[in-house]
Amino acid sequence: MKIFFSIVACFLSLQMVAQKVTLIDESPLTDEGLYFAGKKGVDYHFGKQITPHGNCIDVINGYVFVTWYKGGMEHRNLMVSRKKVDGNTWKTIEFPYKHVGFRGDPTKGDSHNRAAISICPINNTVHIVYDLHAYRKKQLPNRYFSYLVSKDNAAFGEQWDLSIFNENRTYLKKGDNYERLTYPEFNRFDDGRIMLDVRFGGSGNGNDLCAIYDGKTWSSFFKYNNGNQEMKYNFYGSFQFLFGKLYQGACIRYMKANRDDNFKYDLNSGLYFAVANPPFGTEDWNDINGKTVQIPIQNPDVIKVAEPCDINPKNNRISDMKWTVSKAGDVHYFTKVGDTPVHYYKKSNGTKFEYSTDCPYIKGDVFSHGKSIISVALEKGRPVIKSTKAGTNDWSLLYKQTTGGTYRHCVVFQEGDKIFLYAMKKGKTNSKSQPISLLTFKISSTE
Repeated sequence: MKIFFSIVACFLSLQMVAQKVTLIDESPLTDEGLYFAGKKGVDYHFGKQITPHGNCIDVINGYVFVTWYKGGMEHRNLMVSRKKVDGNTWKTIEFPYKHVGFRGDPTKGDSHNRAAISICPINNTVHIVYDLHAYRKKQLPNRYFSYLVSKDNAAFGEQWDLSIFNENRTYLKKGDNYERLTYPEFNRFDDGRIMLDVRFGGSGNGNDLCAIYDGKTWSSFFKYNNGNQEMKYNFYGSFQFLFGKLYQGACIRYMKANRDDNFKYDLNSGLYFAVANPPFGTEDWNDINGKTVQIPIQNPDVIKVAEPCDINPKNNRISDMKWTVSKAGDVHYFTKVGDTPVHYYKKSNGTKFEYSTDCPYIKGDVFSHGKSIISVALEKGRPVIKSTKAGTNDWSLLYKQTTGGTYRHCVVFQEGDKIFLYAMKKGKTNSKSQPISLLTFKISSTE
């Protein structure tokens, strides 16, 4: 009898975490997405990807909002499009502001100059920060910092045209300094406030700065870390607002890793983690064990949780780091050490991280859903979605596309039971205008 009940309990446990992912919509947006074709160092710098790229999608109140740049290089206009989640009709605004190019040269692309977007539901405003790559005012007097905000109640209104936006601004809060900023990303809190974080400085010597918009005004930046000191460094990662808490997950780059051939690491290394409770100010941060962390962080080792480069001493560099946290507090990092994908994970009640190289390479993103961790990636140019129980490394295939066109790259966003994959299709090989689409998936779960 005990054996029978154990078998039944095991079967029910497996049923409880059963999941299914279904593609419910593929909505073409345009055939004119900007793409940096050509030769690196001549036609573009750093990477080919500019559309979509970065924090370029937001989903709220039944609407999807996306930013993109119009191709080819003779256009380069910033664009913002909107549609209902369950609709197929896009409405698009074309701004007169163009991708500024590499250090202001309009003939060369710069993949850092991505366009981030967020909606503030307190006053239903649209916020876009774009075209940042550590510019100084003397370089680009009118575009060293680029910020667009709509008029109140414009995000969900019937009118969707250029007239709903104010003119481009070079500041969030008048009188503050917005030079030398890169990598804009937004988060939205449960109370509707939005936070912008950016890097101040350069590769290997940057500070993360955060400012909060309360529906009326922006705060001044507060400094999360001090990377401009004797041992110069900066974090490469992201802030994420998840389940009522603000997390920061990152890897690191030391200035010496850029310049010193004898330094221990090449470019990025390490995994780092911190968490804040409301109101997310400088006194509210802790490390992974709940110990108070003083902000701004001086020594990054106080929040270091693992060193993937130690797996194989011949590999002194990590790349493509992604991370998430479950509602229960399980922590997951995904990265590559050399050419090897690695998954670091810690149960919510665990005391240390485990790792495995038998894991997905996530050329997309990862997020928490119920009691599971979901990975979304492109494999051979087609979407593949997998899951594992939070705090584990036991992967199941939920979805794999085997027919249709292939994609160059994608950005992934998750909201409720929906996964949004905003992707550039493979169009003409050498064209600087490529098609972009939004794929919408639904997660069905018995959790």
